[in-house]
Amino acid sequence: MRPGGLMLTSVARLLPDRDGRAPLTAPRPPGAGPATAERAWHGTGPFAGVLDGTAAGPWPVRLGAARLVQADASSCGPAVLGALALAGDPVLARHVRDGGPDAWRALQVVLRRRAGRAWPGALGTPPWGAARAARFGAGPDATRYRSVLLDDATARGQRVLAAAGARARAGTPVPLYVGGDLATGVATAVPRHVVLLVAVAGPAVADPAVAGPAVAGPAGPPDGGDVWHVYEPSSGAVHRLPADAALPGRGVPGRAARAARRPALGGWTRFCWALLPGRAAAAPRGPER
Repeated sequence: MRPGGLMLTSVARLLPDRDGRAPLTAPRPPGAGPATAERAWHGTGPFAGVLDGTAAGPWPVRLGAARLVQADASSCGPAVLGALALAGDPVLARHVRDGGPDAWRALQVVLRRRAGRAWPGALGTPPWGAARAARFGAGPDATRYRSVLLDDATARGQRVLAAAGARARAGTPVPLYVGGDLATGVATAVPRHVVLLVAVAGPAVADPAVAGPAVAGPAGPPDGGDVWHVYEPSSGAVHRLPADAALPGRGVPGRAARAARRPALGGWTRFCWALLPGRAAAAPRGPER
């Protein structure tokens, strides 16, 4: 059942408008501004508690009675944008928690409209539209995003993914488009699904691409290796993905890496686009090879 007009209006009023201006609601209470590093996986957001343990997962993601599963086969993008918004905005998270499944569906409808203007809905959400609609945090200081095309088999693509991991480690989730490659058919060698890199666990490593000190994420695995915590919207769950399998060139054989990626990437194996925080910042530079 689709949400009614009143629910759509109430959700839309809690989001920034299409030009990024503040929501049309009353001022938010103290502490409801831009998300901190901790708020991405603690506090009142959808990922509260699910990243604190050391169990293998996956962890179902819920806000009250709402299980954060994509509304239909082409709603992975709106679901990821919705989870991103909820992780950074406790007022919006409270609204969805109180409104239940209807409020979660309404949020996806609103974000699909904003991200998919002049784009056929059956084709999903274009990365450039998703970047335009993506927000993490509340108010005028909310983090905005830019879309970056990548080939994860190239050095430049690996730098883009490393930058995504560094941003997630520092507390800012990163949407990632995934798909297949020519080996599985031309139709799969394009963006086919969207997931959200919520956090990176393991020893903090300073990264010059991230302003300020490195921030340790949630608990890592017993062996101390980095782990990506990935929200996958078709399952409505957070999956653990070893960074060595996520990042090409880390020594994990190709077949093993692809097998490790599939659950977290909704059955897909390749990264092909990233929405990196900082709309005005330059993408990682370097020649393709």
